[in-house]
Amino acid sequence: MVTDTRKAFLSIAEASARIGVSTSTGYNLAGAGQLPIVEIHGVRRVPTEALDRWLAERTQQALAAVRAS
Repeated sequence: MVTDTRKAFLSIAEASARIGVSTSTGYNLAGAGQLPIVEIHGVRRVPTEALDRWLAERTQQALAAVRAS
């Protein structure tokens, strides 16, 4: 059995670093509902799997836009 050693949830700062934006931009994206977040005991966290899907979707959208131009 293979165990996934990645964290299930990331802080907004960690998620921001992972997608290559500033922490401030990460908080703006989260506040605007554009970044997938959950609130756990009043603390906002980004589920790692949701972030992976979110990033894959944005990548596909960007590639489709390039191909269409």
